[in-house]
Amino acid sequence: MVAAREFPLGPVWQAQLIALADVSVDALPPPDGAFAITSPELVPMAPPGTRVRLRPADAPEHRFADGDAAPSCRPFSAAGI
Repeated sequence: MVAAREFPLGPVWQAQLIALADVSVDALPPPDGAFAITSPELVPMAPPGTRVRLRPADAPEHRFADGDAAPSCRPFSAAGI
């Protein structure tokens, strides 16, 4: 999710504020699903006899607080009008 806001700063300058929410959790199929990733190069395998407990991925609790924001300031250009 992206939120952007632009506003003029005087007759020449344009300011912009961009906020990017943290949506860094991928939606992966279950390990036994039809489209599960099975390549040994991508899925680590535990040594035989080792017990492994799989937990669901943790999503960020505060998408904007855990995300990024950036200001931008540039001269206004009417070239695209």
